[in-house]
Amino acid sequence: MLRLVDILIASVISVLTLPVVLIAGILVKVHDGGPMFFRQERLGKGGGAFKLIKLRSMSVANKGAAITSANDSRITPIGKWLRLLKLDELPQFYNVLLGHMSIVGPRPEVRKYVEIYPSRFNRLLKHRPGITSEASLAFRHENEILARQENAEQYYIDVLLPEKIRMDTEMVEHLTIPKYFGIIMKTALQVLNVSTA
Repeated sequence: MLRLVDILIASVISVLTLPVVLIAGILVKVHDGGPMFFRQERLGKGGGAFKLIKLRSMSVANKGAAITSANDSRITPIGKWLRLLKLDELPQFYNVLLGHMSIVGPRPEVRKYVEIYPSRFNRLLKHRPGITSEASLAFRHENEILARQENAEQYYIDVLLPEKIRMDTEMVEHLTIPKYFGIIMKTALQVLNVSTA
Protein backbone atom coordinates (compact mmCIF):
# COMPACT_ATOMS: atom_id res chain seq x y z
CA MET A 1 0.00 0.00 0.00
CA LEU A 2 2.65 2.53 1.05
CA ARG A 3 4.77 1.62 -1.97
CA LEU A 4 1.91 2.63 -4.28
CA VAL A 5 1.53 5.90 -2.38
CA ASP A 6 5.30 6.46 -2.69
CA ILE A 7 5.14 6.02 -6.45
CA LEU A 8 2.14 8.32 -6.81
CA ILE A 9 3.62 11.13 -4.70
CA ALA A 10 7.09 10.80 -6.22
CA SER A 11 5.65 10.87 -9.76
CA VAL A 12 3.66 14.05 -9.11
CA ILE A 13 6.54 15.84 -7.36
CA SER A 14 9.06 14.77 -10.02
CA VAL A 15 6.89 16.23 -12.79
CA LEU A 16 6.04 19.44 -10.93
CA THR A 17 9.63 20.14 -9.86
CA LEU A 18 11.34 19.13 -13.12
CA PRO A 19 11.74 22.78 -14.28
CA VAL A 20 13.26 23.71 -10.90
CA VAL A 21 15.69 20.78 -11.02
CA LEU A 22 16.72 21.64 -14.59
CA ILE A 23 17.27 25.34 -13.85
CA ALA A 24 19.18 24.58 -10.65
CA GLY A 25 21.22 21.94 -12.45
CA ILE A 26 22.16 24.38 -15.22
CA LEU A 27 23.28 26.94 -12.61
CA VAL A 28 25.43 24.29 -10.93
CA LYS A 29 26.94 23.34 -14.30
CA VAL A 30 27.61 26.93 -15.37
CA HIS A 31 29.22 27.81 -12.03
CA ASP A 32 32.23 25.52 -12.33
CA GLY A 33 31.66 23.28 -15.34
CA GLY A 34 31.22 20.19 -13.20
CA PRO A 35 28.35 17.69 -13.29
CA MET A 36 24.83 18.78 -12.33
CA PHE A 37 24.27 15.80 -10.08
CA PHE A 38 26.12 14.21 -7.19
CA ARG A 39 25.85 10.45 -6.83
CA GLN A 40 26.98 8.68 -3.71
CA GLU A 41 26.79 5.03 -2.75
CA ARG A 42 24.43 4.36 0.15
CA LEU A 43 23.13 1.13 1.62
CA GLY A 44 19.47 0.33 1.12
CA LYS A 45 17.00 -2.41 1.98
CA GLY A 46 18.73 -5.72 2.56
CA GLY A 47 22.11 -3.99 2.66
CA GLY A 48 22.24 -3.57 -1.11
CA ALA A 49 24.15 -0.58 -2.42
CA PHE A 50 22.54 2.06 -4.61
CA LYS A 51 23.47 5.50 -5.88
CA LEU A 52 21.74 8.32 -4.03
CA ILE A 53 21.13 11.25 -6.41
CA LYS A 54 21.33 14.90 -5.38
CA LEU A 55 21.91 18.19 -7.13
CA ARG A 56 25.61 18.83 -6.60
CA SER A 57 26.20 21.40 -3.87
CA MET A 58 29.94 20.88 -3.36
CA SER A 59 33.01 21.59 -5.42
CA VAL A 60 34.09 19.08 -8.03
CA ALA A 61 37.25 18.33 -6.04
CA ASN A 62 35.11 17.25 -3.08
CA LYS A 63 37.21 15.11 -0.75
CA GLY A 64 36.96 14.59 2.97
CA ALA A 65 34.41 13.39 5.50
CA ALA A 66 31.08 11.99 4.32
CA ILE A 67 29.29 14.40 6.64
CA THR A 68 28.93 18.13 6.01
CA SER A 69 28.91 20.99 8.50
CA ALA A 70 27.44 24.44 7.92
CA ASN A 71 30.84 26.07 7.45
CA ASP A 72 32.23 23.34 5.16
CA SER A 73 34.52 25.01 2.63
CA ARG A 74 33.55 22.40 0.01
CA ILE A 75 30.05 23.88 -0.36
CA THR A 76 29.74 26.16 -3.39
CA PRO A 77 27.86 29.50 -3.27
CA ILE A 78 25.04 27.99 -5.32
CA GLY A 79 25.19 24.85 -3.22
CA LYS A 80 24.61 26.89 -0.08
CA TRP A 81 21.24 28.05 -1.42
CA LEU A 82 20.33 24.63 -2.76
CA ARG A 83 20.90 23.17 0.70
CA LEU A 84 19.07 25.96 2.48
CA LEU A 85 15.96 25.50 0.32
CA LYS A 86 16.38 21.69 0.24
CA LEU A 87 16.40 21.79 -3.57
CA ASP A 88 19.44 19.52 -3.67
CA GLU A 89 17.22 16.72 -2.31
CA LEU A 90 14.66 16.81 -5.15
CA PRO A 91 16.38 14.21 -7.41
CA GLN A 92 15.89 11.64 -4.65
CA PHE A 93 12.29 11.31 -5.79
CA TYR A 94 13.78 9.51 -8.80
CA ASN A 95 15.41 7.11 -6.33
CA VAL A 96 11.91 6.50 -4.98
CA LEU A 97 10.56 5.75 -8.47
CA LEU A 98 13.48 3.39 -9.11
CA GLY A 99 12.61 1.47 -5.94
CA HIS A 100 15.76 2.38 -4.03
CA MET A 101 13.96 4.53 -1.49
CA SER A 102 10.63 5.36 0.09
CA ILE A 103 9.46 8.89 0.85
CA VAL A 104 9.32 8.11 4.58
CA GLY A 105 12.02 5.87 6.03
CA PRO A 106 15.39 5.91 7.76
CA ARG A 107 17.91 8.07 5.94
CA PRO A 108 20.33 5.86 3.99
CA GLU A 109 23.89 5.90 5.24
CA VAL A 110 27.27 5.33 3.62
CA ARG A 111 28.88 1.95 4.24
CA LYS A 112 31.57 3.46 6.48
CA TYR A 113 29.07 4.50 9.14
CA VAL A 114 26.90 1.40 8.80
CA GLU A 115 29.92 -0.77 9.59
CA ILE A 116 30.48 1.10 12.87
CA TYR A 117 27.10 -0.03 14.23
CA PRO A 118 26.34 -3.22 12.25
CA SER A 119 23.87 -4.82 14.67
CA ARG A 120 21.83 -1.62 15.03
CA PHE A 121 21.77 -1.01 11.28
CA ASN A 122 20.73 -4.59 10.56
CA ARG A 123 17.31 -3.72 11.95
CA LEU A 124 17.05 -0.59 9.81
CA LEU A 125 18.26 -2.32 6.66
CA LYS A 126 15.17 -4.53 6.72
CA HIS A 127 13.30 -1.46 5.52
CA ARG A 128 13.53 0.73 2.43
CA PRO A 129 15.39 3.97 3.31
CA GLY A 130 13.57 7.27 2.97
CA ILE A 131 13.86 10.89 1.93
CA THR A 132 12.52 12.03 5.29
CA SER A 133 12.01 10.63 8.77
CA GLU A 134 11.36 11.73 12.33
CA ALA A 135 15.12 11.77 12.91
CA SER A 136 15.61 13.98 9.84
CA LEU A 137 13.06 16.42 11.22
CA ALA A 138 14.58 16.38 14.71
CA PHE A 139 18.08 17.01 13.38
CA ARG A 140 17.15 19.44 10.62
CA HIS A 141 19.91 21.78 11.88
CA GLU A 142 22.53 19.03 11.89
CA ASN A 143 24.96 21.08 9.81
CA GLU A 144 24.92 23.88 12.37
CA ILE A 145 25.37 21.41 15.25
CA LEU A 146 28.38 19.85 13.55
CA ALA A 147 29.88 23.25 12.77
CA ARG A 148 30.16 23.92 16.52
CA GLN A 149 32.16 20.76 17.22
CA GLU A 150 35.93 20.52 17.40
CA ASN A 151 35.80 17.16 15.63
CA ALA A 152 32.57 17.11 13.62
CA GLU A 153 32.86 13.59 12.27
CA GLN A 154 33.65 12.04 15.65
CA TYR A 155 30.72 13.88 17.21
CA TYR A 156 28.49 12.58 14.44
CA ILE A 157 29.66 9.01 15.05
CA ASP A 158 29.51 9.13 18.85
CA VAL A 159 26.45 11.31 19.48
CA LEU A 160 24.23 12.10 16.49
CA LEU A 161 24.33 8.80 14.62
CA PRO A 162 23.32 6.58 17.58
CA GLU A 163 20.39 8.87 18.37
CA LYS A 164 19.29 8.95 14.72
CA ILE A 165 19.47 5.15 14.58
CA ARG A 166 17.36 4.92 17.75
CA MET A 167 14.72 7.31 16.40
CA ASP A 168 14.60 5.70 12.95
CA THR A 169 14.33 2.20 14.43
CA GLU A 170 11.42 3.24 16.62
CA MET A 171 9.77 4.94 13.65
CA VAL A 172 9.95 2.00 11.21
CA GLU A 173 8.78 -0.47 13.85
CA HIS A 174 5.65 1.61 14.52
CA LEU A 175 5.04 3.18 11.11
CA THR A 176 1.35 3.51 10.29
CA ILE A 177 -0.36 5.23 7.38
CA PRO A 178 -1.39 8.22 9.55
CA LYS A 179 2.19 8.56 10.85
CA TYR A 180 3.54 8.26 7.28
CA PHE A 181 1.41 11.18 6.10
CA GLY A 182 2.09 13.08 9.32
CA ILE A 183 5.84 12.96 8.70
CA ILE A 184 5.34 14.09 5.10
CA MET A 185 3.20 17.01 6.29
CA LYS A 186 5.73 18.04 8.94
CA THR A 187 8.50 17.88 6.34
CA ALA A 188 6.53 20.01 3.86
CA LEU A 189 5.78 22.62 6.53
CA GLN A 190 9.43 22.68 7.56
CA VAL A 191 10.60 23.23 3.97
CA LEU A 192 7.99 25.94 3.37
CA ASN A 193 8.98 27.65 6.62
CA VAL A 194 12.63 27.75 5.56
CA SER A 195 11.74 28.98 2.08
CA THR A 196 9.65 31.88 3.40
CA ALA A 197 11.90 32.81 6.32
